Amino acid sequence: MTKLFASDFDGTLFMHRRKPPIAQETADAVRKFQDEGNLFGLCTGRPLWLLVPFTEGIIRPDFYIACSGAEIYDANLRALYIAEIERTCGDAVLRYAETCGVPATFVISGRMMRCSRDIFAGLDYHRYTAEAPEGALTQISLHCRTAEDAASVTAEINWLFPVLQAFQNVRDIDIVAKGCSKGSGIAFLRNLYPGARVYGIGDSLNDLPLLQAADKAYTFTNAPQALRDEADRTVDEICEALADSLRDS
Repeated sequence: MTKLFASDFDGTLFMHRRKPPIAQETADAVRKFQDEGNLFGLCTGRPLWLLVPFTEGIIRPDFYIACSGAEIYDANLRALYIAEIERTCGDAVLRYAETCGVPATFVISGRMMRCSRDIFAGLDYHRYTAEAPEGALTQISLHCRTAEDAASVTAEINWLFPVLQAFQNVRDIDIVAKGCSKGSGIAFLRNLYPGARVYGIGDSLNDLPLLQAADKAYTFTNAPQALRDEADRTVDEICEALADSLRDS
């Protein structure tokens, strides 16, 4: 039986405050999992271009579920699935963010751009998506000051824009086309690999669809209670979950 392990990125595989952010022990555990004939991949709100530079030469994912399920790629970075947001709808979200004073970014053709001048200075600036280059608009992200603000704005986005789906990730909000989620990405992979047993791990609220879609779900001992309630097992490090999945039958 093939095993498929889907991992969140930030705070799960990639630890910002560690050096290196992807621990050697973690990289070794991923390779061991793959060497036994299984598939390991990422399931994240990040776009593809913010994943490859941070994993290259360390691990080689077999798949990428990016932008909260709106983009799916194979190991060779070939697009398998893309779900677009209509730009007029996207710009309505950005105007809403302006009225709330919330900085925003968006992803077109896998690249992140900013529509607020006071954040992420290295990104190209376009006030609205209508001014940006051609390509598929797949995600809009709002960057709130507090988790409480993010929760409130997430609820309003989901109420005001029924064709979209917003996911809170602490102080940030990722917005994609309705029907997309980390869980829908897992469903897509199940069709590619029928009969595979799926394992998932994440650390934040936007990982709930991933945990719910997995046959066996993991989170961390310090994760929010909602994730610990959903998980089959809590761990301190991702390598523990990978080792447990190899023992699982």
